[in-house]
Amino acid sequence: MKSLKEKLDIGLKIKEKNYQDAISNCIEEIRYLFKSVDYKYENELRILRYANLDPSNKEIKIDKTSGVGKLYIERENPIKIEEVIFGPKFQNPEYVTPLLRLLNKDINYKKSMIKFR
Repeated sequence: MKSLKEKLDIGLKIKEKNYQDAISNCIEEIRYLFKSVDYKYENELRILRYANLDPSNKEIKIDKTSGVGKLYIERENPIKIEEVIFGPKFQNPEYVTPLLRLLNKDINYKKSMIKFR
């Protein structure tokens, strides 16, 4: 991240539109990794694991249940979840909570009261 920031700082001094668009596109690709400070109270933890995107990499799995293939890697260690906060754009959490309760009946659920920005 430090190296990426240094490159972006240099890039911001270049006024070419193509360069600025390229920076904007790169930032858009990783925007989901970061949340607004307004949501800090949620203490959300996002866990990422890097893997080489290579057809020979057997760790990478494909979830095709939604009709669009989504890549993922299975975790080796379980994660203890205390609470799930459904975001403002998540429709019908009441459809999902019974399924999550099957995983762990002690998980607390609530819907975020902060408006989506």
